[in-house]
Amino acid sequence: MEVKGAGKLKVVGILFIVFGAIGAVIYALALAGGGLLMSAGGSLDITAEEADMVAKGSTILMVGSAIALIWAIIQLVTGILGVKNCKVPEKAKTLFILGVVLIVFSLVSNIISIVSAGITISNVIGIVGGCILPIIFMFGAKENMNA
Repeated sequence: MEVKGAGKLKVVGILFIVFGAIGAVIYALALAGGGLLMSAGGSLDITAEEADMVAKGSTILMVGSAIALIWAIIQLVTGILGVKNCKVPEKAKTLFILGVVLIVFSLVSNIISIVSAGITISNVIGIVGGCILPIIFMFGAKENMNA
């Protein structure tokens, strides 16, 4: 039996694996960097006010990096499951839900970016780029659900 959405799930799943793995490494390093910045802030020859600013900045970096790391891990897991189950119609509903989760993460991330920095071309590209692959993935899963 040929499963119609298998190609979409496999190709996008491979891209998710690549982007998720790269993102996981980058965001894990950023998280570690925030921790180093926080620990170094106390040993710098700076005023208490400047030390407070360093602590707040490193906290923001760590929280943002942790959220991004979670997103990258979800993307990686979604990619692995997509490639593994691209020809299994029984898993299509789970894959569809994971596609929705990735779209929600992308939208939330971009909304936070727009609120903090205003509408920029990179935000628009982020919204479009962050939603295209999950939408294609969801279409593949939907085709498998109908198989």
